[in-house]
Amino acid sequence: MTVLLLVAACVALLLVAALAASRTRDSTAERHAPQTVSAAGLNLALNDMDAQAASILLSSGDAGRGRMGVPYAKAFEFYEQARHTISGELRTLAVAAEGDAKDERAVETLTEDFARYQELLGRALENDDRAGGKTDARADYRDATDLLAARLLPEARGLVEVNDHAFEITYVAERSDLATQSVVLAAVGLVLAALLVLL
Repeated sequence: MTVLLLVAACVALLLVAALAASRTRDSTAERHAPQTVSAAGLNLALNDMDAQAASILLSSGDAGRGRMGVPYAKAFEFYEQARHTISGELRTLAVAAEGDAKDERAVETLTEDFARYQELLGRALENDDRAGGKTDARADYRDATDLLAARLLPEARGLVEVNDHAFEITYVAERSDLATQSVVLAAVGLVLAALLVLL
């Protein structure tokens, strides 16, 4: 009877450990990993979008006159790609943040700031397209870059750090639980082995 109880205890411990590991894996795959990857991708795409906007302004000429065709077209193409990437990453972050009020608010703030940033860059490009609009275009671009440096990039980096920290906490807690379960399982296994030898 004692042997059967010890075998049942071993099986129960193995099941508990497997279920805990599965829950942690699911949580990481569904929440922490997408948030961390999207926040990092967002950070890169924001920098890329800003660099491409600068390239557009530098290669556009004066209201189209003297425009450097290939650099302008490529910069515009990469600008649009970066803008679409940012929109996609923000959507991923919004989905992953559901249920966590702090994360939801952080993503909302990022989304609002990005909308303002796009507005400033759009105004800069619009001014750049009209004759004599270079000065206004540069002013709008500076405002956009200031917003990027002061708010958007720190917010994106903050999300990366927060999600890295959350992942680390989850990992450490799970590793500690598994270590404890392994010790208990080993002890039960040794007792079981001893009983089997005695029998």
